[in-house]
Amino acid sequence: MAQSVYIHIPFCSRICPYCDFNKYVVKGQSVEDYLHGLQQEMERTALQHRPEQIKTLFIGGGTPTTLTPKQMDFLLESVYQSFPTVSEGGEFTVEANPESMTEELLAVMKAGGVNRLSIGVQTFEPSLLKKLGRMHTPQEVYTGVELAQKIASPIFL
Repeated sequence: MAQSVYIHIPFCSRICPYCDFNKYVVKGQSVEDYLHGLQQEMERTALQHRPEQIKTLFIGGGTPTTLTPKQMDFLLESVYQSFPTVSEGGEFTVEANPESMTEELLAVMKAGGVNRLSIGVQTFEPSLLKKLGRMHTPQEVYTGVELAQKIASPIFL
């Protein structure tokens, strides 16, 4: 039986006023402590409920791309230690914000098996972006998509 896994990264660069998810401004947080605790929780969960096959694995938040490349690498290694059975053709998604997508971070995600990005684009209208408290511009969306295509094409498309 195929199963799905959701992993929550509760850190953001800024808290958007419309967001109801569990989140914290990343500055000043002990992200490494959270990731180590998450690693232990994934290990315990996998021991209790060993999935035969994972069809979808989704890392959401918050904003997972607020993690540094080193932190993202640790997270992805932890995921595969606990859930190594992502099915062939399965979907491994990470939520990303346009302003926090870097070449190095995308390369780490590609190497870690991520094959889909969910890019947080609520609107391309600058005045609405400002009202929503979003940090990116419409141009940064295009730049982020182009960067993802450059690093991982056709994987992230």
